Order: sequence, then C-alpha cells, then structure tokens
Amino acid sequence: MSDDFFDPFDMVLSEPAGSFKYFHSEGKDGHIQQSLNNKNEIAKRIDHARESNCLIELISLRLQFIEMWLRVYYNNVPHKESRQQEFGRFIRQCFDAGLDKKIYDKLVKFNKDRRTAIHGYLLGEMKYDDFSVTVADSDGLAEEIIRFVILNSGETITAELRAIPSKVGDLILDVRHALSLSDSASKI
Repeated sequence: MSDDFFDPFDMVLSEPAGSFKYFHSEGKDGHIQQSLNNKNEIAKRIDHARESNCLIELISLRLQFIEMWLRVYYNNVPHKESRQQEFGRFIRQCFDAGLDKKIYDKLVKFNKDRRTAIHGYLLGEMKYDDFSVTVADSDGLAEEIIRFVILNSGETITAELRAIPSKVGDLILDVRHALSLSDSASKI
C-alpha cells in the first residue's frame, strides 16, 4: 500500500487503551448512505414530533432508536439464539444476555405503554393526549440504553482486531465522546 493510505486503526491505536470500542453489526446489506442520513436526523425528527405534539410518531421513532441500540448490544454479547423480531421477545433476549434489570423493567413498561398507545387508540383504550404520559415516562430511556451498551458490550480496539474482517454497519466509537453525548443528549 501507498504511504498516503489512511488507516483509521492507526489513529485509534495511537490513543490510550480502551479509548475506542468496536461493535459488530448484523452485517446485512442495505442502503448505507440512507441509513447514516436517517441516524443523523433522528434526534431532529423526534424533537419535531414532540414540538408538533405528534406523539405516536415520537413513540415510534423512539422505539426504532432503542431497538437499534439493543441490536448493537445483542450482536456484541454472547447469546445462543437468533434475534427475535417482536420487540417484547427481543428485550427478553437482551435481558437473558445480561441487560440490566432496571433497564429491562423500563423497556417492558415502555413496550406495554407503546402497544396500548399505538394499537389501542382507535379502540378507545386511551385518549391521544394521554400519550404524553408514555412519552414522559420513557424520556431518557434511550440515553440510558446507549450508556449501558457502550459500557457493557463491544470490544476494546487492539492491534489484533485489525485482522478481523469488518461487515457493513460495524461501528467504531470513541468511548468518552459517545458517553458524553449520551449524558448531554436531548431526550430521544
């Protein structure tokens, strides 16, 4: 290779040990650029949904964001079975794989409230304005999950990791930076 070739591992390895973590993905093909664009704008979309009182939209976006981080966790801890598609079953799998009990309990409540809101609205199980309770009760949950995932999964980057083939969607995160963002993030 040319001397001009930039290798991100060289930069990462020049930092103190433990500064960066590598997170494996499911490695599925997809529309990478659109996925990155969507991830970059989700906080804005959630803020817009909150400001516009589009609470079902906010709950749905929050669910997608939380599920994405739970996938990161599940793909980076030992587990015996394939990921469940249904969210309630998937959060149970994450708990069985080591997810914190307090976070698990909050996720179970969020999922129950979400299902009531989204599937029970037209059945008269709740009024639209009551969704604000579901939103308020789950404020900060995504940030708590991000923090847990970063601290409890992934691999500390070492020179040996360079030899492992990467897949589409794998992440390299600066641990300090990611944790500071999860602490100061707007409520996703």
